[in-house]
Amino acid sequence: MCGIFAAISFNKEGAQCIKAMKPLLIAGAQKRGRDGDGIYEFSNGYIGASRAQPLPEDSNIDIPLYYKNLYMAFNGTISNDKELNEKWNLSVPNEVDTHTIIQLWDILGGKATCNELVGGYAIAVYDEHWKTLHVAKNFKTLWYSYYPGSCFLLSSEKEPLIVRENLFSIGYPQRFPTNTTIKISSSGKITEEKTTRKYWSYTPDLDDNKAVAVVSGGIDSITAAYIGKYIFKHDVTMMHFNYGQLSAIKEEEAVSCAAYNLNVPYERVDLTRLGEWGSSPLTDPSIPLPLGKQSAESTLCWTPGRNMLMLAYAAAYAEAKGAKWLYFGNNLEEEATGYSDNDLDFVHLYNQLLEYGTLKGVQIRRVLARLMKPEIIRVGNELSIDYSLTWSCDLGGDKPCGRCGCCTTRRHAFMVAGLPDEQTYENPLQDNYVGIEPKHYVIKQLIDLLE
Repeated sequence: MCGIFAAISFNKEGAQCIKAMKPLLIAGAQKRGRDGDGIYEFSNGYIGASRAQPLPEDSNIDIPLYYKNLYMAFNGTISNDKELNEKWNLSVPNEVDTHTIIQLWDILGGKATCNELVGGYAIAVYDEHWKTLHVAKNFKTLWYSYYPGSCFLLSSEKEPLIVRENLFSIGYPQRFPTNTTIKISSSGKITEEKTTRKYWSYTPDLDDNKAVAVVSGGIDSITAAYIGKYIFKHDVTMMHFNYGQLSAIKEEEAVSCAAYNLNVPYERVDLTRLGEWGSSPLTDPSIPLPLGKQSAESTLCWTPGRNMLMLAYAAAYAEAKGAKWLYFGNNLEEEATGYSDNDLDFVHLYNQLLEYGTLKGVQIRRVLARLMKPEIIRVGNELSIDYSLTWSCDLGGDKPCGRCGCCTTRRHAFMVAGLPDEQTYENPLQDNYVGIEPKHYVIKQLIDLLE
């Protein structure tokens, strides 16, 4: 689709900056469209676009489009333009979305216009009367660089905005936030408002009271499901995945027990149809299973793409069933490992992906992100979770092995929590950690840390 760009300066230094940036922004926009381009320059900035003409649209359009005191550069496609033309009695000379949007903007203003649009959009508007630059988008790609007190630059392409080698420079390009509109005055004052995205879809609207919990049968994910139901009052559906792990049968037994005790639905997902996963001692018995501290502090048990794939499946299911939230067991304790998909940033980035990968914005609620494993156990104890029915072992014997990384972490966590571990184990601990002694916990403080 089209490439749009804009810039506004607030002082002489900013004016020099946006002047130097103009050819870069124009060239960047031209990479996204070769069906016409243009630029409008005002006293302290400019706005422009290069157009890629969608197949159903007319080729005759001014760039940027001018109406009354507004200049508009638009990227996207609007599905309900005909309905809006009739509703607001708009005069549209040809079949181009921008004609509808600019007139509606004149009538309603930016936020209200965006709340009416069905489709995808990134919009830049310069208002000649008020000498203000406006920017709005829902999910369409848009980047900006902001130099406070100097200038603001906008582009559909990130690369033209990268003008410094220092990654942490103040002007490094940032992704423009979704479902947001801003107004920038000539003095540099920025006013931000959130907008509401409208849809045409057969999928149900997301219910803020519904959640899907991805559960392995272990302490963390089972506790997350209990928290979802009893603390956040969500209608929880539990989901367990069989990806060929050696502990699959024991995990499924544990999840089945938890679903029964919670009185919630339980979905089983078979990922073994994708073939043999291999590459991990959790799925391949020919690979030696690391034990104790070596396992707990390494990535030797990495299973390719496991969390990424399970969350994607759960997100699709959640959207189809109208559930807003996803729960899973990642926590602060696991951030000490080398697994990148246990890190807090994994969730932040995945939630950004879900803004695009789901139409209505299913999101992960990482409730345990601030808790260590002993703290999770203490919260679960307050919720009357029977941890003897959970399964934490990497193996699938009659009893947990007691020596793998998960067993080792679990056994020490109960010691620190000051609570008995009701499970019995096949073997003694592989590694005895130094300085293990019960800690004092204030349950209310722990609950306040739940996200």
